[in-house]
Amino acid sequence: MLPVFPLYVVPFPYHTVAVRLFEERYKDMLVRLRTNDGIFAMGRIWRGQEIGGNALPYRVGTIMRLQSVVAEGKSFRAEALGLRRIRMTRFDSQSAPYLQAEYDEYPDLVGHDGRTEELLSIWEHYLQEVLGIPPASISEWKDSSLFKLPLPELTLAISPFLRVPYPNLQFLLESRDPGQRRDSIIKAMIKSLEAIRNGTPETHSEFPDFPEGFQESEEPSPKPPED
Repeated sequence: MLPVFPLYVVPFPYHTVAVRLFEERYKDMLVRLRTNDGIFAMGRIWRGQEIGGNALPYRVGTIMRLQSVVAEGKSFRAEALGLRRIRMTRFDSQSAPYLQAEYDEYPDLVGHDGRTEELLSIWEHYLQEVLGIPPASISEWKDSSLFKLPLPELTLAISPFLRVPYPNLQFLLESRDPGQRRDSIIKAMIKSLEAIRNGTPETHSEFPDFPEGFQESEEPSPKPPED
């Protein structure tokens, strides 16, 4: 079983997440991570509190690898890199001070055409106009491996940069159709760019192409088991 760190953000593959560890249970987890190659699971909280509670995450999360740990007084600041998506199949809150889970791999199930040109072009404008990334930095990124990822991996790598609500990001994480992810990301970025260029408020209540009936609710799909 893997240690699980539930939190209020949506963790994605290829993305680094920084967390501050100050609860004793997560310090205990840190000791374990230093002996198992730093591998653990991270997922957005579905139910419960992040601090001091017994939070349960959505089943679909991300395998993370601990990258660095820095002591800050009585707490630690840790950074972890997302590796790949998983589906947590069974949770265990009894065997350790922290949550653990069994898991299955979570691959895409739908084929795709592999087209990335439009996505990359719009993302370049999005980075500069919406996120304020300097052109020189964007040029360096374009020479990096990130811009050369295949469509399935590229859509997951871009998703955390979107300024959209967390339910939209969880939807992207759970989508097993790379083409659907690409089209959703393009529409969201265009909406943000239009708002910036027109000087209007940027709002994202839902994706333009959210499936009918999809919304953040009391029961995620699939539903975590009761303790």
